[in-house]
Amino acid sequence: MVATSYLLGVSTRRVDKLIEQLGVTGISKSQVSEMAKVLDGQVQAFRTRPLDGGPYAFPWLDALTQKVREEAGP
Repeated sequence: MVATSYLLGVSTRRVDKLIEQLGVTGISKSQVSEMAKVLDGQVQAFRTRPLDGGPYAFPWLDALTQKVREEAGP
């Protein structure tokens, strides 16, 4: 939950309140900040990882939609 809140940009104060609503008490704002620092490191490691281990498969999706009005009548 902390990771999801962090990724969504929720402030440490709000994360603290969310955790309290789940019944977890005793977590401080500094503990939430420390968790966010750990997540910062993991995100940075993911973003800067080498991509030479490929090839990588990825899905490609293309679609064209059009609204069509059909008139009923004789």
